[in-house]
Amino acid sequence: MRHDQVFIRSIQFGVLAVLFGAWWFITHSTQSLALLLPRPELVWQIADIMSDNAARTLAFGMNSALRFDYPVACKTGTSTDFRDNWTIGFTPEKAPEHVRNFLRLASAGVYDGTSWHRVVKGFVVQTGHMPTRAEPLSEAQQRLVHDLKAEFNDQLHVLGTVSMARLAEPDTANTSFFIVTAPAQMLDQKYTVFGKVLSGIEVVQKIEAAPVNGEAPVERIELKRVRVERQ
Repeated sequence: MRHDQVFIRSIQFGVLAVLFGAWWFITHSTQSLALLLPRPELVWQIADIMSDNAARTLAFGMNSALRFDYPVACKTGTSTDFRDNWTIGFTPEKAPEHVRNFLRLASAGVYDGTSWHRVVKGFVVQTGHMPTRAEPLSEAQQRLVHDLKAEFNDQLHVLGTVSMARLAEPDTANTSFFIVTAPAQMLDQKYTVFGKVLSGIEVVQKIEAAPVNGEAPVERIELKRVRVERQ
């Protein structure tokens, strides 16, 4: 066989190999793209890491979260008559998924501009209900909102306890949370406690003292901004 024939055969085999590769990629395009593109949940984890230093290790799972330098604090400022800050700390050893979720939402600005929509004197003040938000959530923020599996634990509902609100079913907590203003044993192990007020309980008590119509404040009390920071 002449050298020029060998060269032509090599080209032919090369073309066939390219065509076969193209055919395989097209017929397996879904699987191929899945290998080339990052998983959606990984994208959100990366976004979480880049958005705030305090949530950095929390994005990668419970083991990292439990080694994190706690407490992490969320400082919040309310509007006009309630401009003082207050700080809450978390208990990830008791409710790791709730803590991780709360920090992720706070880092993304989900709670900014929500209102204290429920005030029950001698019981709780509640916020984080998305319909009360001054501006609609962005598409990216909306993707972070989901129901959580209950993590009921042995922490008590006493003054300053931070706990997640939910519907009748246990696994329906998502964004709304409340702060207890007086002992409430009837809530123990029925709602997920995930933190407590570390400082500024007097701000919570000011909110509790606001005039109400039923359980709704007469005037809007807005949660201006939530900032996650290391202590």
